[in-house]
Amino acid sequence: MAIKTKIGTIKHIHGVTARVAIDMPKTHRLYGKPYRDTTSMLAHLESDLEAKVGDVVEIKESRPISKRKSWKVVKVVEVSQ
Repeated sequence: MAIKTKIGTIKHIHGVTARVAIDMPKTHRLYGKPYRDTTSMLAHLESDLEAKVGDVVEIKESRPISKRKSWKVVKVVEVSQ
């Protein structure tokens, strides 16, 4: 089984946990209108990464760290101003 990776924006940081919002462009199956669906995931934030709210980060799937957290922040793709 391959390890999944996703790219999203950090919306909130609490301790070593980051809430990452992932936007997925979709198309309505009947009307064909494009829309954006957003889902948020909890990811473990390592102490050596200098990430803050608004940064675009890459997360990867990992073993369950807590009840709702099974992703880790791998790297900061884009730094916010």
